[in-house]
Amino acid sequence: MNAKDMGMFICKLRKENNMTQMELAQQLHVTDKAVSRWERGIGYPDIQLLPALSESLHVSVAELISCKKSLNYSNEEVTNIIHNLDVYKMESFRQDRKADKISLICMIFVAACVYISGHGSIIGSLCIGAIFAMAVIGLYYLYYDNSTKRIYAFFSLLGLLLFIQFLIFMGMDYRWISYILILYIIVILNMICR
Repeated sequence: MNAKDMGMFICKLRKENNMTQMELAQQLHVTDKAVSRWERGIGYPDIQLLPALSESLHVSVAELISCKKSLNYSNEEVTNIIHNLDVYKMESFRQDRKADKISLICMIFVAACVYISGHGSIIGSLCIGAIFAMAVIGLYYLYYDNSTKRIYAFFSLLGLLLFIQFLIFMGMDYRWISYILILYIIVILNMICR
């Protein structure tokens, strides 16, 4: 299931049914921007929306997932489509769990460095750690999620710049900043080497 193919299929069906993005969005109780993102291939509709989306577009869920109209689907084809959807859902869940673990480790490490150096309270250290984690997670999804790379690159760069600015503003020793940037580089190399 390719996001671009699904997006073109949704757009085609919407136009065949003489609906605007806003009308489709209102039927599904989502924003018109969400429909626009689907049609541009930037993301997928939520799994819970597929039955309502297929009903609005007058196709079956199997046709929607396979991105083609068909009069009949064999049981084997439907089973294969459902299996592919389950695989996509599990992979997405696994990717999110891994991102959560990476961000937690980075946040705790950075918070500990800032707190131990005496440049921040526990809360301040955790905030700086969270900003650094945002940069790392942006990099993680930039590498692993091909559909929305631009937004992740933006958040990664924004997080890194905010993080460095906070450390400089706090007057933190450059030695500690270099330790944290080394961690950032290790994370980048880890992603590249996989």
